[in-house]
Order: sequence, then structure tokens, then C-alpha cells
Amino acid sequence: MVLRIKRLLFYLLLLLPALFLSCAGYVQSEVCDVTGRVILCECGYDSVSLTLSSSEYGDVETVTDTEGNYTFKNVWNGKYTVTPHKEGYTFYPASREISVNGSEVELADFDTITDWESVYGAADRNGEAFSIIQAPDCGFIITGYRDVSVEGPENPDMWIIKTDLAGNIIWEDTRGDSSYPDIAYCSVFDSDGNIVVGGYSDSAGDGSIYMLKYVQAGEGESGWTLDGGWSYLYGTDFMPEKPAYIFQTVDSGYFAGGFSGGTAGNLEDVYGIKTDNDGLNPFTFTYGFDGSEISNAADMILRDPLYAGGFIIAGGSSGSDGSIKAMLLKRDELLADGWSWLYSAREPLTNEEYFSTSFESVKESADSGYICAGTVKRYSWSTRDIYILKTDKDGNEVWSRLIDMGADDFNGLVVSTSDGGFAAGFTSMSLTETNYCFRLMKLNAAGETEWVKEYNAGDDNDVFLRSVVQTYDGGFALCGVKTTFNGKKQVFLIKTDRNGELPNATQ
Repeated sequence: MVLRIKRLLFYLLLLLPALFLSCAGYVQSEVCDVTGRVILCECGYDSVSLTLSSSEYGDVETVTDTEGNYTFKNVWNGKYTVTPHKEGYTFYPASREISVNGSEVELADFDTITDWESVYGAADRNGEAFSIIQAPDCGFIITGYRDVSVEGPENPDMWIIKTDLAGNIIWEDTRGDSSYPDIAYCSVFDSDGNIVVGGYSDSAGDGSIYMLKYVQAGEGESGWTLDGGWSYLYGTDFMPEKPAYIFQTVDSGYFAGGFSGGTAGNLEDVYGIKTDNDGLNPFTFTYGFDGSEISNAADMILRDPLYAGGFIIAGGSSGSDGSIKAMLLKRDELLADGWSWLYSAREPLTNEEYFSTSFESVKESADSGYICAGTVKRYSWSTRDIYILKTDKDGNEVWSRLIDMGADDFNGLVVSTSDGGFAAGFTSMSLTETNYCFRLMKLNAAGETEWVKEYNAGDDNDVFLRSVVQTYDGGFALCGVKTTFNGKKQVFLIKTDRNGELPNATQ
């Protein structure tokens, strides 16, 4: 009996080293950790549940900490699936396949993607939006106008809305005078976290480009104020100027641009105001041919060393016969050297030029070229289609696409996406309803369509898209105007996931 016990102990001693080897050993006894992070708008996201699943060992759950970090401890070698989940949110990727084999598994990270839809403004009076940008805190700035009249004629005033990540208003401001309309067309967050707005004021004698600089209200406060900032009118008193875009220049000044003219027989020209950081020492930029030139979009040039700090402007130029060609204008940081191009969409079979081609959006592409989008008409009397043009850094055409959804399509907008491709948004007459809807189309780097989504307000309401951006989480924010039951207009904002879907929003 004693001999048998001694033999059993001997065999156990032989087996013990194998039973307690690390993950680098041969037997599943010593275990490893699986770690990662869940990110929301470039910050860690807490209280997200994650499940580690294995067909062999079952499921284990954990929760992220305040920095978004998570750890599954004591995981044996094998293949697993890690899946995050939290009510009301989606994640990218939806899950990760990992393999534990001899060492800890790190950087199994996930992005949190929000999706929702919101409407702003009273249903019984007009309000419109013209642009949207995402703020450093992942909320949004919407610029437009709202009717502030108490009775009598409509009185539009500038309306600037700051939302949080979920679309809730955390600050807003209305600026204007009861004697004339004031409209905010564009905004930018500058390098100091201030909000600079470009707009239009119909005041007589003081110019019509209205620029305002809001500074942060103070430590612990969520708003912005003009106290410590400034507001000025620029331009002429006889020719209205309307800015469609604004950006901060390399010398920390600001540039608000668009077009001027159009009244009393004057033809429009590209027009802009360059100021210093205090809104002072304005410098006027104009550009035009013999016809009428309207600029609707601009993008800063960031990567091109020959044009560091410059910009690209897009729009349209009309001829004496009323035909329009799309225009692309490039200038350096001194608003001097550069080039200009005119483009026309062409009939695919006959190569005949379209009667009208005009750009309404331009962005720099990943290869330092440009992606442009706009609206075309084959003949003066035909319905509209969408035109997308990709150029190299010198404005030479690389490829172009005509988009015809079978009805009236207009106001083409485009953004470069984080995967090197593009997304195009536009308004359309719905093919399934008797109203206007808008669509978002995802393209790859070669301009090939990956998917198309349609967004419809329902109940015979119309929605018109005005602005689109790709958000930090890879989704999209789309902003515009929604008609109400009595013909009034409200501002809408839709936030989608990476595929243009609204899986958690109330449809």
C-alpha cells in the first residue's frame, strides 16, 4: 500500500510542471488576459458591457471603466469572439474574432457609433439651416435663421445652435435687427475653441457680410458669448454679398467667401473678406469672368506644400446664352497665385455638353486632389441630376459620375471619407412618395457606388438637404429643412452609422 502511494506521488510530481506552465507552455493551466478599449468620439467610453464567447468554454462578461478600458482575465488558449453591447448604441466593428495563443491579446478596440434624428424650431414659424460642422467635443454647430417676429411680417434672425453628441441643444444664440433679415450661413471652430460665424445682413450702408466671433463663456460654462469676441459688417452698401463658407487662415485670421452682386443689373462675382484674428484690417478678394460667377463652397488646402494655407473654391460661371459651367478656383495663402478651371458634364453617348453644370460642394481628397459635387441639367428645360467630379491636385479630371435617380435630383454635396472614398448627399423627388426626400450615397475611391440610402419625412412632408459631414465615429450627420403640416419650415439633423443607417432612431 505504501509503495502504491509513493508511485502515485511520483507520477503527480512528473505532471505538476506541465499543469502549471504559462501560456507559452503546452497545457492550458496558466492563463492570459484579453484587453482593449471602447472609444466614443476619440475618448474612452465607460459602462459598456462586453461578452467574451467561446464554443468550448462558454461566455464571460465584463464592463469598461471610466477610461473605456476593459479586461478579460484568466483566458485560456483558444479562439474567441468579443462583442460590445449597450442599449441605444452600435459599435464598429460589431464584434472581433481573436485568438489567444501564448501571450496576452491587446488592442481589441471598438468605436461607439451614435445614431438619432432631431428637429429644431417651432412648428408654426419658419426656421432653416444652411450648414453643420462637428465640434471638438463631438457635438454639432448648426447655422441658419429663425423667425422671431411676434406679429406681422416674418423677421428672420441669425440662429446658431450648439448640440451635444446626442443632438440635444446645450447653447443657442439669435442675432439680428427687427428692421431687416439676418441669416447665418456658415461657421467654424478656430484653434482656440471659439466659434466664428459668417452670415448675411440686409442692413443699409454698412455692408452685408456679417461675421461674429463667439468666445467660450468661462470655466465650467457650456456656452459661448460675444463678450470678449466681436461682430462686424463688411462689404459695400450697394451690392449684396453673401458668404457660403468660412475658415481660419494660417495667420490665425478668418476668410468668409461666397459671391456678390446680382441687383441693379450687376453680375455676380466670387467675393470674400479676409480679416485678422480680431476681425480687423479686412482685405477684399474678388474674381470673375465676363459672365456671372457664383461660389457656393470652399475647402482649405492642407497637404499641398506649394499651396500651404491656401484654398480651393467651387461654384458656377454663366455665359451670355444662360448656360452654366462648373468652376474650380485655386489660390495660395496670399489669395494670389493659383489656377482656375471650367467643367461641363457631358452626355455619355454623344459627348455633348450639358446646358448647365454647377458645383455646390468641394473637398480635398486623400491624394491631395479634389472631389466636387453639384447639379446639372441636360437642357434648359430638363430635370436636374447630380454630377460628381474627381480631379488631381492641378484640377485635371480623373473621373466623373452622373447620378440620375429617376426624378428631379439637385443640391449635390460631397465629403471625403476616412476609408479614402467619398459620400455624396442630395435632395430628390421621392420615387415612392409624393414629396421631396434626400439621399446619401457612398462611393469608393474610384467613384463606384457602394450603397445608397433614402431618408423621407413621411406624412407628405418635404425634406431638403443642406449640409453633410462625416463624423468622428465614421458615421454621417445630415442637416437641412423639413416642411411642417402648415407649410412652415423646421431644422432637422440626422446622425447615422457608418452605413447610413438609423437602427436606433425613431423613424
